[in-house]
Amino acid sequence: MNAVLIVENLFDWLLERSWQGAVLAISIVLVQRALGAALPAKWRYGFWFVLLGVLLLPSLPESPLSIYNALPKARTTAVPVGPLIALPIKQDDAPPATSGGQAYAVSSEKESGDITESPSAWQWLAMIWAGTAGMGLGFLLLINIRFARRIRSLAEVADTRTREIFCVCKKELGIRRSVRLVEAPAVASPAITGFFRPTLLVPTGFAHSLEPAEMRYVFLHELGHLVRGDVQVNVLLAVIQAVHWFNPLLWWAFRQMRADRELACDALVLARVDIREGGGYGETLLKLMGRFRPGRRGVGLVGILENHRALKARIERIAAFSAASRAWSFAGAAVILGLSVFFLTAAKNPKSAAANFEAPALPEDPAVGRICDRHGVLLAEYRIDDSTGKPRNRPIRYPLGAFAAQLLESLDESALPKPGETIRLTIDARIQMIAEQELRKVGRGAAVVLDPNNGDILAMASVPSFDPNKFVPAIDEKDWQELSQDKTSPLLNRALTAYTPGSVYKPVTALAGATMGLESKRYTCKGGVEIGNAYFKCWSFANGGHGELSLADALKVSCNPYFYEYGIAAGDRLQTMADRLGMGKTSGIPVRGEAAGVVDGPDHLKKVNPRDSWRDILSANVAIGMGAVQATPLQLAGMMEAIGNGGTLYWPRLVKSVTRSDPGTLEQPEARVRTNLLSDGVTPTGLESVRTGLWKVVNEDGGTARKAAVSGLDISGKTGTAQVWRIDGDQKIADNNVWFAGFAPFKNPRYAFAILVQGASSGGGVPAPLAAGMLRRFEDRSELFVPKMLKAASGNFKVIDRPSAKGEVENVSSNSPTMASINDHVLPIAQRTPGKSGMVVSPFSGQLVDVSAYPSGEVVKDPYSGRQFKVP
Repeated sequence: MNAVLIVENLFDWLLERSWQGAVLAISIVLVQRALGAALPAKWRYGFWFVLLGVLLLPSLPESPLSIYNALPKARTTAVPVGPLIALPIKQDDAPPATSGGQAYAVSSEKESGDITESPSAWQWLAMIWAGTAGMGLGFLLLINIRFARRIRSLAEVADTRTREIFCVCKKELGIRRSVRLVEAPAVASPAITGFFRPTLLVPTGFAHSLEPAEMRYVFLHELGHLVRGDVQVNVLLAVIQAVHWFNPLLWWAFRQMRADRELACDALVLARVDIREGGGYGETLLKLMGRFRPGRRGVGLVGILENHRALKARIERIAAFSAASRAWSFAGAAVILGLSVFFLTAAKNPKSAAANFEAPALPEDPAVGRICDRHGVLLAEYRIDDSTGKPRNRPIRYPLGAFAAQLLESLDESALPKPGETIRLTIDARIQMIAEQELRKVGRGAAVVLDPNNGDILAMASVPSFDPNKFVPAIDEKDWQELSQDKTSPLLNRALTAYTPGSVYKPVTALAGATMGLESKRYTCKGGVEIGNAYFKCWSFANGGHGELSLADALKVSCNPYFYEYGIAAGDRLQTMADRLGMGKTSGIPVRGEAAGVVDGPDHLKKVNPRDSWRDILSANVAIGMGAVQATPLQLAGMMEAIGNGGTLYWPRLVKSVTRSDPGTLEQPEARVRTNLLSDGVTPTGLESVRTGLWKVVNEDGGTARKAAVSGLDISGKTGTAQVWRIDGDQKIADNNVWFAGFAPFKNPRYAFAILVQGASSGGGVPAPLAAGMLRRFEDRSELFVPKMLKAASGNFKVIDRPSAKGEVENVSSNSPTMASINDHVLPIAQRTPGKSGMVVSPFSGQLVDVSAYPSGEVVKDPYSGRQFKVP
């Protein structure tokens, strides 16, 4: 990660907190003066802890009552939690631009990670701040270490009378810990110090300068600092001053705070002596002032004469002290509560919480069109062709390299910006980056993350990947040969490609039965089930089966015999429910090459083989996601979206907004409901049974995705392992598609997702822990996020038993005997269409494909899905 960018973002956050703290400090002083003597000392001091909260809290909750709603915004809204966004916006032919007085952080890295641009003026300023603050903190540490060493070498006070009074005062204040009483020539007046090992320092000659009653006042005051933790607060104030060295208002505020601290400690003393002794206490302070010379002390000291200039005000407060002053002040409590509401909350953002991390607006340029993520992170740029004056049909650059490469390269023309336009996708760059990083722990795979509250696509990742900058302005022959002949298919967007889903499809079956009351049916698994003349085993066959199961428990253990019988009972509802959930159709998002998938059922069979008839064995096969069923990760994420949010399936949305070149023109496509499962006949109890079953998959012993569990996140989902093969010369090699799809949290989900890994051992062993890693990082707002250029991810044909802990899996040599010669999955055979000579139905897109020029057994490419199949 770029250290300069981290320092810059911390500086941005610090500046925002600094000016907010200055406003609060002035407000506190004004309130104190308005309340005057009616405000007890302890409340005066308590106000300042609201200021410490503003300066120290990494983020503040939003509130419409926040005073910052009425104040001007700081330079950025970035804070050191969540995605601190530094925009890579500098162009090769233009200097860093500003808009509205704002400066932009630049993050443009080579593939090696080296910075390609020199720091901006703002970044130099941030580094100067960091250097000065570092020197200040180092100086504080040095003088305190030296002072602590000197104190340890001093002997304790030997005067018996003084020690007796000291011990009585300790007992009176309930102090049981050991406190040293030391005579030190380095201090000007009595002072307490010691962050962990407290020591009360008294000046030379102290024992013979005061009367016993006066000595008691002094000890009660100083030990009162110890009881209230003022030594630790004093160190904290010194550290904050070193960090905010540029803000004189905060230095002034802390001076006021220290004065109020002494008043609060005076009140503590006077509350423990006869009210008539107040004059004696005040005289003791004056006596100390006249007898002991003020001097310099370390930052860890808290002395009775901390602020000499405020001594007059202290004497006046002491003289006015009364028993009523000891009571808690309702006015003080109300003011502290009000200050907390107004100052310890952030300005209310009308957008989502994630929009608090909105990136600064990009500089306007009428010749440039841009594609950004939902927060304004630049993903691609288009520019007018200087020779023709027309928009180029390709971007001029992808500033983040291979980041979201397949998605950006597959965008339809309708989603490409014209000159002067900015198109914001629904993609969240932070979530997309995490998904891509986690997927690099396997060789080939895809991940789709949706917002289940509106259908927004938050991430669409696919590995292996490629650097689309190689296509700008045109790819050379060598690079094209490498990409097109790479048998791991880096150009393929697996998130939009249809695959056999396996058991991850079982929720579709469960919902189909829930439209006819089957959710209450219980079936018994004896290790297998007989259908027609065939016997189909369960994976638990060796253990005698699962026994009697409910729908939720059948999902939990992924029992095939249960779903064979359940699916047969559901009949043609399987096809209907798949259709309702968007299977077998494209999603409508503006991309090229999206596969529709296949909904296998009576209607599909009539298209591909009209002379055949639908049978129970086919329903059983479809019920567990096998047969001719094909689904994309995007479709399965949508299925989980509908289950997670209580039954609503939205049309997936990829374009969040379009800012046209005309000033003030903004288009924001609305979220659209595609299906409501409850309106389509799914019973509420049936939907809840499915939700409960998916929760058990992850969170109960025996669930197939226990490795997906994340404490506090309550993930729900379903695993799947579809047995497929790839062809390697004369060999047929297992290359399973394994899945984990789900939603989180269980109540009010924020994410719906589907993860595919090709060539892995099981859904519970590989994509399940991948999902756990992704979701944990999605929720971890302490992870600093800076968009950076990604290298292309390599693919391989290894059998993956678990995700790589090291990150990206190394590539396998193209000479490896395990490389597929045609494709990375089994090549299915298309179905002939009677009455249409030379035409077949693609097993992937379901569309008619002309194969009249190819002999039987020839491999052809489906022009709709980009997948390959064999001619029958």
